[in-house]
Parts: sequence; structure tokens; C-alpha cells
Amino acid sequence: MLSSVSLNHLVQSSLSEFQPSPVIAALQTAFEQGSEELRAIENSFLQASEEMSPEFAPYFFHSWSMTNHSAMAVSALGNKISRTLMSGNLADPSSMVQSLGYLHRISDEDLGATGGVLHQDLFYDMAQVFCGDDLWQSRKYAVKEAKEFKEYRLKNVVHTQDQLHGLLVTAVHEIYTHAEVEFILPLFRDAALKMGLKGPKASRAVAWIKVHCNGVERDHFHHALNAIQHWLQAMDVDLGTYDMEGIFRTYLGQKSRVMSSLSDMMRQKVGA
Repeated sequence: MLSSVSLNHLVQSSLSEFQPSPVIAALQTAFEQGSEELRAIENSFLQASEEMSPEFAPYFFHSWSMTNHSAMAVSALGNKISRTLMSGNLADPSSMVQSLGYLHRISDEDLGATGGVLHQDLFYDMAQVFCGDDLWQSRKYAVKEAKEFKEYRLKNVVHTQDQLHGLLVTAVHEIYTHAEVEFILPLFRDAALKMGLKGPKASRAVAWIKVHCNGVERDHFHHALNAIQHWLQAMDVDLGTYDMEGIFRTYLGQKSRVMSSLSDMMRQKVGA
């Protein structure tokens, strides 16, 4: 079963619902210019959903997970902002409180802070269904590009002293993830059917994806936009000095390299 819409269409249609701003404009341009990267990602998910072999599945789920678990990065960025807030050297402290609050709202769902299930547990359940066991968690299943993506996120969000850069990476991650989960839900449902899964097991196979759909990640993106806006007010920084399109394209390139590597691996294993 093919997904009926492209990643770029899902992103652009969502961005059009937000009030125009420099961040929105830069995202629109970056995703339009990133068509090659987005097609590579789409093809990877299409291939994986059509033939999730036992040999390939552990590599897919371990490496993919390294690109989509963002709670640690968001929390680390929040810690940095809270330290700045406590320093007292701000143009507008109340705006920094607002920025921190919106950033925390991004991680509420992932961490089950509102009473839901820890999303990492849902991913574990999904991967276990498709892999047959939980050996996929071994680091030996991480492709080189997935390790590089992790280093990229650590450098640009967790360890960076440039909080605005980290917030911009967070924003592109959230709007991209919105498109990703909407794109792959029908693909993974179809994959579960091909495996003969029914009832609770079929539900477990797509629960992690489904919980992020229906606007959840779009709401996270909205929180990221608000966090950026209030951070700028608090710090009195000129957003125009940042190459936002370059930051967003770098994110797409990093993600695409991971998924393209998995596509190459799957072709090799299928052809073996």
C-alpha cells in the first residue's frame, strides 16, 4: 500500500496553516529544495514496509530510532535555557520563562508526563513485533550514518552553547516528524497485515506511529515556534543573522543519509 501524499506535501500543507514568519518561510524553502533527500527517505520507508526481513529489521529499527527519539535533546536544551534564566542577565526574563514552558510541552507526550504511555516503550513494542525479539537494541545494529546523526544532534542541540540554533533544529525536527508519521502509518499497517498480525499484536505494531499522528507532532512544532519567539524576546537577538535554510537543509541531509544507508543495506540483503 503506497502512501497517498509525499513528505513535502504534508509539511507544506501544515506550514501553510501557520502565520507567515521568517522561520516558516525558511522551512518552506528548505523542504522545497530538499526534494531529493525527501524522496530518498520515502523510498526507504516504502522498501522497508514491503519487505521487512528478519535479517534487515534489527538494523532498520535500531538506526531509525536514533533519528526520532528527541526527548533527551529537548530536555537538555531546556536545562540550558533554565541556567540562562537563573543567571538573571536577560532583557526580558518573563519571556524566557515562556520559552522554557513551551519547550517542556514538547516533551510532555514523549515522557508520559500527562499520564500517557512512555513513547519509548511504544517504540520498543513496535520493534519487537517486527523483529520477533528485542535484540534489535544492540548497538551493533546501528549503521554508520545513524551514529553520525546522533553526533549531529548532540553537537547541535544537546552540547551546543547556541540555544537558538538548538531551538531551530528542534523546530525542523518536529515539523518533519509530523510528516513522517502521517506518511508511514498506512505503510506499517499494511506491513502488519502482510505478516498476518491481528488484534492486539497488530495494534502494537503501529501504536508508536499512531500516537504521534492527528496533529500531535504539529502541536509540538507550534510549541517550538513559540519557544523560539519568546527566546528571541528574552535575549534580544537578531534572527536574521542565522542561516535558517542551511540549518534546516542540514537536518534533512542527515536524516536522508541514515534512511538511504538502510535502503542500500536492504537491497544487498534481498539480493544476497
